[in-house]
Amino acid sequence: MRGDRIQKTALDVLEGLVDATYTRKRQSILKRVNLGLERLRYLMRLSYDLKYIEMRRYEHAIRKLDEIGRQVGGWLKARARPGPVMMRTAVIICAAISGVRFDPLR
Repeated sequence: MRGDRIQKTALDVLEGLVDATYTRKRQSILKRVNLGLERLRYLMRLSYDLKYIEMRRYEHAIRKLDEIGRQVGGWLKARARPGPVMMRTAVIICAAISGVRFDPLR
């Protein structure tokens, strides 16, 4: 199916963020998450180029992926635990990319 690879990669990123939250040795996990984010950027671009998604959805996804990427980069530098905002953002993005409707206020 069309979105299977995007969904799997988005879930891998989310699982990596959860794993990194609960371990002391998070460097390799965060590097893997960063690679997953880059894969998602390419997959989203390919989806847009093949006209599977509209421009506004593509732009929204890329903005959010960049936001998560900046947070992961900061986390790598700081070597601290992620804040709740990062985790909430990651969950919302992964849900949006995979096509699941998600309301964080519920």
